[in-house]
Amino acid sequence: MSAPDLNDPGSSAIAPEVSAYCPHLTDKMLTDCANGLLVARQKTTYQAEHSDLLSRCWAAITGTGATRQQQINDHLVDGLEAAVGWLTDLTLRQSRSDLAVSALGETVERLTEKLGQTRTALVALDRARQDIAARMADLTQEVRRLDFKDRADDQRTLVMAAWEAGRFNHVPLLTQIFIVFDQLYWGDFGHYCRAHPERADGLRRIAIEEARRISRAALGMGGRDRDRVISVHAWLSIQDHAAAPDLLQAIACVGDWARAEEEPLVWTAARFSSGTEFPIHLPRLLTSEQVAMRMNEEALTRPQWRSSASGSNQDAQETQS
Repeated sequence: MSAPDLNDPGSSAIAPEVSAYCPHLTDKMLTDCANGLLVARQKTTYQAEHSDLLSRCWAAITGTGATRQQQINDHLVDGLEAAVGWLTDLTLRQSRSDLAVSALGETVERLTEKLGQTRTALVALDRARQDIAARMADLTQEVRRLDFKDRADDQRTLVMAAWEAGRFNHVPLLTQIFIVFDQLYWGDFGHYCRAHPERADGLRRIAIEEARRISRAALGMGGRDRDRVISVHAWLSIQDHAAAPDLLQAIACVGDWARAEEEPLVWTAARFSSGTEFPIHLPRLLTSEQVAMRMNEEALTRPQWRSSASGSNQDAQETQS
């Protein structure tokens, strides 16, 4: 490969000396500038080496000195023009880079603002999710309570229907009422009343009213008849036929938690065949409404520590569910 013509101001090849020190110069403008400066340096070096009087006179006569000076000037001008063009192009590129960086900065700023808005929206969404979860938990609990209430109401309906159909007629009427409320206590009805005492008043009032209605019918009272006062002896004597001894013992065992001082009506109803005297706190004359209300109070609100162990375990399991 031939060496570049350093006398040719239009040559774009890089001189080996320039390429050795500046291997990264590949742009034509930089190449022209570097070549021009190198040629100018060579020309001025040649002039310095031939500066004697004879050489200067010969150069003036032949015109080579003026030609050489003109070549130096041309190379310097070409180098400066190339440098100016390169700097102009570099400035334009720098301007475009600055504009791109500025646009990128604005984009980043907008993205940061959007990110802040997104973070705020996510926080609000998480709060809404927590509120919905809490509401769903409340609704789920309420649905379970309503289902529990329906089961309690169903049990009350079945027990009252069995009583009204004469299932318990082989024991006195007062004992029948105790058996009914005792079954309600150990069933879903009683579990619901203990788990939700603040909402059980309605169910208990319905049970009282049904017990009053069925007992009035057993006493021969019509729907519009005024409630009569009945003695305790009469309450314990109204029955279709005598009960078996095993049944009497079973009823006494079921009501053995009652105390004569605290639950006199339950105590009397469970021990009607023992021949013991009535408790001193037991009223001797009672209407059907009074019997139903007192039996509801004594049988459904009995102290838990005096209930049987199996019943307590059942209540605990129902409450957990």
